[in-house]
Amino acid sequence: MMHASMELARRLDAAEALDGVACAEAQRRINPAVGAEVLELGGGFAIFVGVESPLTHALGLGMRGAVSAEDIL
Repeated sequence: MMHASMELARRLDAAEALDGVACAEAQRRINPAVGAEVLELGGGFAIFVGVESPLTHALGLGMRGAVSAEDIL
């Protein structure tokens, strides 16, 4: 039986973050006009895939350590 732990949370969050990064990279190829971008910060990623996209969000921030003010400014 698998039990919830911080390591499991990190693994799940990392998998979701990598999926988001792949979506942004695909959007860059398919429709460059959207301006999809990925920024690595705070141990995670800020992902932009369009103003109205539900894929535009941050993932993994703080899962591997503290996030500094410089990371998010």
